[in-house]
Parts: sequence; C-alpha cells; structure tokens
Amino acid sequence: MSIISLDEAKEKGIELQRGDHVAFQDSSGRVRIGFVKIRHIFCGKPNCTQCPHFSYLYLQYRTGNKVRDFYVGKYTE
Repeated sequence: MSIISLDEAKEKGIELQRGDHVAFQDSSGRVRIGFVKIRHIFCGKPNCTQCPHFSYLYLQYRTGNKVRDFYVGKYTE
C-alpha cells in the first residue's frame, strides 16, 4: 500500500482513482489517512435522462467510531 499526499497529487497532476490511499489535512489541521471514493450524484429532476451529470471525488476516513467524507472536487475520467 502506498500513500500519496493530496497536495502532492494536485501539484504533479496525478489522477486519483477509486481505492487509492491518500494522506491529507482536514479542516482542523490534523493529518488524516483515507481512501478515494467516487460518487455519482443525481440531480433529482423527474424527467432527466442524462443523470448522473458529474462524478465527484471524496476522501473517506475514520475518526474514532465515525466515518467521514472530505470533498475534493469533480472527477474527470
């Protein structure tokens, strides 16, 4: 298992893939280690035939007994 920092991935233009392990700093300034999760968000409009419009990257990590998500941005394939 290799771990890359989120900042390093952004600087080098490394595309994150589902399941990659990433070290990042959360909003409280603590360094967390999590993995990449890709979510396909649906718009919810009744007759939409193009959903999902976009996919989004999240980093999922654990704090104590809780699992939390950290939004990264749009996922480009």
